[in-house]
Amino acid sequence: EHACQAAIHTIQYGLPVARIELLDKLQVKACNAYSNLTLAELPTLLLEFHGSKAFVQEQSETFGEIVAEFGATDFNWSMDSEKRNELWAARHNAYWSGTQLRLGYDT
Repeated sequence: EHACQAAIHTIQYGLPVARIELLDKLQVKACNAYSNLTLAELPTLLLEFHGSKAFVQEQSETFGEIVAEFGATDFNWSMDSEKRNELWAARHNAYWSGTQLRLGYDT
């Protein structure tokens, strides 16, 4: 619920996010197993900002302040493309990782 409230507040604040997506803790667990990640198995918001480095940094810091108000225990962001790709790997593989939750399902 806190992650959803943080997302709503982010939009109401007018923070210009290019995309914002929520993974619940079960989906994060599945993504970790499927993609060999080590994300904390908690509700997780994934965001993308567009713009100059200074603009993205400012928006990321503002978002960090917003989620802290809603009890976020961890906040990671990066302008490094390799690190960003790692952060988005969970989202890109969410469908396939989710299929692994169903016993007997063969992709």
